Amino acid sequence: MDSIPQLLRYLKENEITFPIAFGIIRPGLVGFSDPKDLVISKEREIFDKLYYLYQSAQKYNLPVQKSYILPRGRSMYCGHENPNAYIIDPYLDVYSCWEMIGIEKYRIGKITEEGEFTPTPFYYEARGRDALEFEKCRNCKLLPICMGGCAFVSILKYGTPNAPGCILYPYCEAGLRFYHKLGDKRNIYLNLQEYIT
Repeated sequence: MDSIPQLLRYLKENEITFPIAFGIIRPGLVGFSDPKDLVISKEREIFDKLYYLYQSAQKYNLPVQKSYILPRGRSMYCGHENPNAYIIDPYLDVYSCWEMIGIEKYRIGKITEEGEFTPTPFYYEARGRDALEFEKCRNCKLLPICMGGCAFVSILKYGTPNAPGCILYPYCEAGLRFYHKLGDKRNIYLNLQEYIT
């Protein structure tokens, strides 16, 4: 975490100015080690760290992508359901989610030597995810901003991506304060307060 400002300074000095997005990586993922300084357990601490990172990027006048982390109406939770989003690893295995990289049974396909995409059976299970099919989601007030939550969380809980993957910490009080501090002018705190009480 302490080396992030150094990385941002490097990006600025070398005029590398793509939009930066900071996110939360849960411990225990296949492709990641779990350094103690990256594992954050308290909701408040998560958002304090994210705010620090966003402020650091703004200090260097680097473009910051906030849209994916702010609560908003959406048609899908993330790229897992997006038919145009793919993650290709160095072995040309294709995944729909960065948290599934390296877990062979969650590959959605493979790029052949000829450059063709060959889907796996999991491709159809992954791309067919629909939050409206989950009773818990249909009855949830957060559905318009959550759309079923994280497919990987639903795999961990239920063994399938086709179940609710609730991640409520972005909508806790600490999360709402974070969004407000980012300067979002849509009164997110007021709009979501009815959903979390």
